[in-house]
Amino acid sequence: MGTTGDLFEEARVDLPETTLGEHVVHDYAAISLSLKAHPIAFFREDLARRRVITNAAHWDEKLAGRRVSVAGLVLVRQRPGTAKGVIFITLEDETGIVNVVVWPKVFERSRRTVMTAQFLLVRGKIEREGLVIHVVADQLVDLSDELRALGDGTAGLPRTDKEIREGSWKPKSRDFH
Repeated sequence: MGTTGDLFEEARVDLPETTLGEHVVHDYAAISLSLKAHPIAFFREDLARRRVITNAAHWDEKLAGRRVSVAGLVLVRQRPGTAKGVIFITLEDETGIVNVVVWPKVFERSRRTVMTAQFLLVRGKIEREGLVIHVVADQLVDLSDELRALGDGTAGLPRTDKEIREGSWKPKSRDFH
């Protein structure tokens, strides 16, 4: 018996280091949060190049009525029966949440993205009525492949769809049915 208390000796195996991104993704897959970082923080530099503001920044009163881009994990999709086809989406980034309104015409143009995106970039206009603030979407971009690459440890590397691992992490949103 070895000094480790094992029943028999095993050959030592060197495993590759887990990246911080992979660590965060594994935490999110297991318990839907991480104390290490938020998944969107890994994309902040790229999002800033695309002129995407943080979700916290959208609260700035000076932005009311202006066109902005926001992005984040899709937490919730809602389509209340009383809302005449309007869809409400809640996005989360490393700074907080933003509420997005998707009118029926925009939904029809971007149905697949609205229904399946896990990491979503939204371009639209900030509307503010008292304490209620939301972004009215006119364009939606699915960034979910970038999120999956973070979990694969391949973020930032060129790859084809075939190289995306089957078991990739997919954040779960709470959606209407």
